[in-house]
Amino acid sequence: MLRQGLTVSETAKRLGVSPRRVRALASSKKLGGEASRRLLLLDPAGVERLARTERPAHRTLEPANAWALLALASGDPSLAPGLDAVSPSARSRLRARLRDAALPDLVPLLRKRAEVRWLHADDADLEAIMAVSGGLATGVSVADAYRFDIAAPGTVEFYAPSRLASQLTRKYALEPSSRANVVLHVVSTPWPFAPGTVRAPALLAAVDLADSSDQRTARAGREYLAAHA
Repeated sequence: MLRQGLTVSETAKRLGVSPRRVRALASSKKLGGEASRRLLLLDPAGVERLARTERPAHRTLEPANAWALLALASGDPSLAPGLDAVSPSARSRLRARLRDAALPDLVPLLRKRAEVRWLHADDADLEAIMAVSGGLATGVSVADAYRFDIAAPGTVEFYAPSRLASQLTRKYALEPSSRANVVLHVVSTPWPFAPGTVRAPALLAAVDLADSSDQRTARAGREYLAAHA
C-alpha cells in the first residue's frame, strides 16, 4: 500500500533540501499535510507540485527530449513515436547523455515528460478507470508483470492524454488527496506511445516508480534501473 503521507525526511530527499527547509515550507502552507504531537505527514501531491516547480529549469529536459531519451534507453518499439519527434542532432546529444550517466541519475531530468497527479477515487470505480480506452498502465499497476519489488493493492497508476485525464476527473469526481489511490501521469504533448500500446515498457514503468514521492516505491524503481543499466 502506498504511504498516505510523507515524513519530513522523505520530503527533504524528494526536494533536495534540508529537513529544516521542509518544516519552513510546511509552516508557510506551501505543502499540505497533517501534524500531530509526534509526526508531521506531508501531502504527496503538494510535494510533487513543489518538486516540479521549484527545481532549476536547466536540470530537466523538455518533454520531447525526455521521451526521446526514454525511447533510446529502452529500445522498446512502443516508444518509437517519441524518438521520431526529435531531430538526428538531438538524438546524438541524448545518446551522449546516456553514455555519460547512469539511468537512475537521469530520472530527475525526465520529470517534464508528464504531470503527475495524486488523486482519490471511490474504490468501486478503480477497475472502470483502468479499463477506459486511451490510457496506459504503468508504475505500480504493472509491478506484477515486471516483477518489481513493490505492491500497492487498491492503487492504480497510468498515463493519459490531457483530454482523457479531464474526462476521467469529471466522470469519477477525482480529487487531489494525501490518500491517493489514483496516480495519473498526464501527457499534454503529442502521445509518445505507439498505437495499441496498453502497458508501459519495463524501463519507463521503473522510471515512474523511481520518480515517486513514496520512498519504498522509488527504491523499487531505482533497484530495477540499476540492475538493468
